[in-house]
Amino acid sequence: MAINGSSRRERLRLRQVFAAPLAIAVFSIVGLISALVGDDIWDVLSWLTLAVPVAVILWYWRRR
Repeated sequence: MAINGSSRRERLRLRQVFAAPLAIAVFSIVGLISALVGDDIWDVLSWLTLAVPVAVILWYWRRR
């Protein structure tokens, strides 16, 4: 029973570790695809979603 408990804890840690990079990757992919798809609203969507990784980098850089 201790093995199941420890593996459950490891899964929670992995989810916590990879949640933010996965979210940043999704924002980047959506931004890149929307930049290729069209104009007007698609351009706005691409700018907003591609600004998220830059904002995260700047936020962590300033915290340091």
